[in-house]
Amino acid sequence: MPVSPDAEVRSEGGIMIIRDRNFEGAAEKPKSMEQMLREMAESKKPAAVSLNDAQLDNMRIKPGGGPYEGAVKKSAVPLPGGEMQEGGPGMISAPVDYKLFRDRNAWNAFRSSHKGDFPESDFRTNFPLILVSVSELPSCIFKIAGVAPSRAAVNVYYRLDPLAMAADGSGNDYEIFSSTLVPAGFDVKLVQVP
Repeated sequence: MPVSPDAEVRSEGGIMIIRDRNFEGAAEKPKSMEQMLREMAESKKPAAVSLNDAQLDNMRIKPGGGPYEGAVKKSAVPLPGGEMQEGGPGMISAPVDYKLFRDRNAWNAFRSSHKGDFPESDFRTNFPLILVSVSELPSCIFKIAGVAPSRAAVNVYYRLDPLAMAADGSGNDYEIFSSTLVPAGFDVKLVQVP
């Protein structure tokens, strides 16, 4: 396009005039998807670390880099309450309570409206018990590991399984309750086990 004679042109930002009718622009023509894929395939870079299958079978790598050097040493693991335990797993704690059913009608109504493996009870010698989460965590993470009567109370042993929250990822199994039967006439004490 012709520049008008009164247009102000400065040396620091001057207009460059090209007198060529075939001039279309300075940018490259866009490449097709096929051309881009071919260029990417041709410019393969070697892997940063090159190991064959035989080397991988014989090599153990420790976190932090370098080859593995012998057996893992035992170290102290913090437990709930601040005490230390030598070796072994530490336990995750979460608030939990129990619900003891002493009435057959209430137990049958609960079983029909909730998910879980619920035992039959005679309501004379034993009562059904379920574990209930008292936090934002779902009840499905608490699993009953066993029941043992003692002098003062019935110990209900349970484990915490946080992976139960992500069983299928849909959240449909969040309200599955773990249940067991406890003998009648005793107080109940919940005991977490690893």
